[in-house]
Amino acid sequence: MTSKLEQCFDVLSGPTDEHKFAGLLMITKHIQNADIAALKTIRERVLATTGVLFFLRLLHTKGNHEEGISPYRALALNLISSFCDDEQLVHKFATESVVCDTIEALDAGSANANQVVVQDCQQIFQGLLAYSEPGREFLRKHDVVAKVIAAMSTCSAVQPLSESHELVLQHLVTLLHAFAIHDMIWPMMKQTDFEKLVFCFGSIESKSIAKVSLQELLVATPSHLWTTKVLKDVAKGLFGAWPEHSHKNSSRSDTTLCLIDRLLIHCGGSWLFTAEASGKLVVLVVQLAVIEAKLLLDEAERIWIDDRVNDAATIVNESSEDRIIHLLPVCYSILETVITILSGSSPPSSHPAPRWDELPAEALGQLKDALGQLFTVVVQFMTTVRDFLTKFSTSNNLDMVVYASSRVLGAWLAEESDFLQSEVISILPFLINYQPTLVDLEPILNEPDSDDEDNGQIIISSAPLDPLHFFLPGLLQLTAVEAGAMVILDDCPTLERILKFGVGLCTEMQEKDDEEEKTMALLTMCLGVSINLLMVGTPSLTAISHFQRTLRVYMTLVSLVKESVATSKVYNDDASGLLLHLVNYCLLVLLGSAKPTTNAYDAFDKSLKWVLSHPPSLEFESSYDMHELAVHLASRYHSVK
Repeated sequence: MTSKLEQCFDVLSGPTDEHKFAGLLMITKHIQNADIAALKTIRERVLATTGVLFFLRLLHTKGNHEEGISPYRALALNLISSFCDDEQLVHKFATESVVCDTIEALDAGSANANQVVVQDCQQIFQGLLAYSEPGREFLRKHDVVAKVIAAMSTCSAVQPLSESHELVLQHLVTLLHAFAIHDMIWPMMKQTDFEKLVFCFGSIESKSIAKVSLQELLVATPSHLWTTKVLKDVAKGLFGAWPEHSHKNSSRSDTTLCLIDRLLIHCGGSWLFTAEASGKLVVLVVQLAVIEAKLLLDEAERIWIDDRVNDAATIVNESSEDRIIHLLPVCYSILETVITILSGSSPPSSHPAPRWDELPAEALGQLKDALGQLFTVVVQFMTTVRDFLTKFSTSNNLDMVVYASSRVLGAWLAEESDFLQSEVISILPFLINYQPTLVDLEPILNEPDSDDEDNGQIIISSAPLDPLHFFLPGLLQLTAVEAGAMVILDDCPTLERILKFGVGLCTEMQEKDDEEEKTMALLTMCLGVSINLLMVGTPSLTAISHFQRTLRVYMTLVSLVKESVATSKVYNDDASGLLLHLVNYCLLVLLGSAKPTTNAYDAFDKSLKWVLSHPPSLEFESSYDMHELAVHLASRYHSVK
């Protein structure tokens, strides 16, 4: 050690507290540039010279500075924070008195925007979190998470933030992240504390690194803390000062999208449609998601398709790949949720959102323009993938992107079947036949389990959802057009895929009572597609033979569904609609047969007779129309018999 440092230790070894205090002040000035090894040695020697109790007394000394931090306490905080950075020494300060005195100092330091004091408090708590189980227990006992949030509330009360207040907030948010790393923040977080935290987020009006860091933390919030109470403050934090934020990297926009997605999942979308916003907020959200999704799709195509086609020996940045896999499903989830809300398909809410035609004209135009731009890119991407897979094998990452794109495209086609109709029809066989081949992908755009907080990461499931589920609503409309029907009828594998899917739903409906309602809706749509193919298209003899192979399964289901409908005490339009779809499908297939056999169809004939004699009420327009079709087809069927 240097002679000057030895002189400092000579003073530190003096007989009075004044000697110790002066010696410590001198030592702190001489060790600012010491390396890790030297610093460790100095720490140990300081403790050996003064003893731990001296620091505890110093930390507890308030002096005559009631309005702030006394110099004694400030010095103690500075040195103890250094000791707590040493895994071998931190246990000496893992005491209840240190925690209580540091909480008091944190409160005073935040109130006076003393960033040096707050930083020392942060380092003390982080050391206890990282290296001491007794220290963690004292932090829990004294609810330090709540104390940190209270300090943040004090610090962010005056806007715009001064430079010193911004630095204090940065230290406080960093401390909350440390609690999160050790899985202590959310178990300690009370609902009232979370509301205060979100209020701080919403109140920050100026450019703030602390706010960006806080936003990253909020993305990881478990579902039980998200309530309608916090929506206004979150929206204010996300969008209130958005134009003022410009960051060179994409971290702010990424966490913004992730946070929006979490809000939509856990709180619904009514907050997007406030009267004051006049549709502007939902337009902004959609535009943010669309812009990012288009860029990510372009990057995905470059990395996983173009480079392989061109045999480019490029070095792929893993972080870029991870970002696509993580963020593209988030963008898609936001867009699918908005489309679902505006189509009126979202669950009932006490604050229902408007439908498409209820939006202001300007907002509606902007929404459809943004969505149209995105889905033009999506259709082009899927066309490129179709062509690519004729010569190359797929990959894990490409599979994920295609699967996610299939789901969101299906949601859009259900609303806008006229959109790029000829282009979509040209890739229908690919869309219908596509199935993920390498991985199971169900949760990519599904809502996260409330008990499985995954920070928005994709989790691979063992039970993938068949992508054909996504396209059924759109197919129902596309096959009502001759070109759409014929592109399927002329492609045997595609036709077989649809028919096998329907037969599988029949089996599922008979075996899984708990999912009967969901399966009933899917089967009704699938039958609707098949009915369109038979009525709108011109099936070949080969196609007709494929339809005929399904008759036995569907006729069996006709009898079962008819029995359920006939014995039900309450009219169920979903069940009646399914029965009518089943009957009409069977009649169309029978009429297309060269020589329909009748002796095996007694049960079907009995069910048909019952259906014809029990028309639904006119108020159920769709079922009534299907009954009219059944009457017409039955007259032709009976004339053939």
